[in-house]
Amino acid sequence: MTTPPPPQFPAAQVPARKSSRGVLVAGAALVVLAVAAAVGVAVMVLAPGRQLDARAPMGTEITVTLPDDDVRTLYTTHETWGDFTCDVQDGAGAEVQLRPDMTSLPLPGSTTWYPRGGILATGEVTVRCDGDAGEFAVGPTLAFVDVWRIYLVGWLGGTLGVTGILCLVVGVARRAGVRGA
Repeated sequence: MTTPPPPQFPAAQVPARKSSRGVLVAGAALVVLAVAAAVGVAVMVLAPGRQLDARAPMGTEITVTLPDDDVRTLYTTHETWGDFTCDVQDGAGAEVQLRPDMTSLPLPGSTTWYPRGGILATGEVTVRCDGDAGEFAVGPTLAFVDVWRIYLVGWLGGTLGVTGILCLVVGVARRAGVRGA
């Protein structure tokens, strides 16, 4: 009886199976978070324009009750000051000065609202704007802090989305590599 010759090479080692399930789940979760961040950015951008306290056509007046703890802004649909005039009076009929140096930004939406100044009063005020065709409104202030918040959430969402997509690609590549071996 003869014995087989000893092998010249040792048996090939099969590499340990790499799990791709965790990477795929993490990637999917990150993509879901990125979509949630995108929805959050859309809400933060569009919500202030939809939360106006009151709006009216030029040539009319509105009466608004302003909260004690928040500055409200007078907005118009006109881009330049020369196209209209506005008067604001408090409940006693005294003129209320607008704060023109405030840092408010236009409110985007189906109508773009341009800020004209902060209304430095509380309680009931009457606003009248006269000018060419257009509208005026009183609403919340969109300040630079709000814009930075929007950029931060957008940046975070973008980072989560890119990371999630990379995780999905790595997970699919690992799974394909395991099946191909």
